Amino acid sequence: VIYLLFGTILAAWVWKSGAMSRKLAVATVMISALFGFLLLAPLMPMEFPGIVSIATSGQTLAPGIIGILAGIGLVLLVGRTFCGHLCPVGSVQELAWNVPGRKIDIKKTQYLEGLRLGIFVAIVAGALYSINLIDYTGIYEFFSLTLSVGFVVFLLFLVLAVFMYRPVCRGICPFGLLFSIPAHFSLYRLRRTSNCINCRKCEKACPAHVAERDASKRECYLCARCTAVCPVNGALEYKRGA
Repeated sequence: VIYLLFGTILAAWVWKSGAMSRKLAVATVMISALFGFLLLAPLMPMEFPGIVSIATSGQTLAPGIIGILAGIGLVLLVGRTFCGHLCPVGSVQELAWNVPGRKIDIKKTQYLEGLRLGIFVAIVAGALYSINLIDYTGIYEFFSLTLSVGFVVFLLFLVLAVFMYRPVCRGICPFGLLFSIPAHFSLYRLRRTSNCINCRKCEKACPAHVAERDASKRECYLCARCTAVCPVNGALEYKRGA
């Protein structure tokens, strides 16, 4: 939880200071992926069924669950810095996308969001009957290096991530849905300034197709590809809205 909360704020501070670069963004996901193996059980999305069980049973919220909910609340302030830089599950997918290969360009992202909503409902329904559908993704087996069917399942997700940008985050992860809602209204986010010359290089570089001027940033993972290709200094800034 300390990693979640402190890391979210730290990543936002780096963006706000203007120090975040594409190289630094790659470095952060490499470190995050390593933490996933060191901690063995990534925080997201493994904890989601537990949150559902606590919410529906009237139990007292554990400190860890309160921390996770606070992390979701931080998204309303700083956007998806946790998803972009700190989540081990998202990080290994981000690294997989960097592997050369023919990419599947899904411009109508609402299809993936619709899939994620359906899976979200299924995960909630399963949790109500003490069935943890997240276990079937093989996340724990992968990060604990447990050779099993689950390990192979998540490995297949990573292979898919070479061709499709963050398929687990955008199509499966229940926290991806929960984070996307406050991210739509986040106070700090990447914004175009008056220096923008409308070259649209950022739009072409964005793998999630959220770089358009009026596009919602609910699926922005702050990968820094847009700022890396922008030819005008100060045309794209991580800042508070007017």
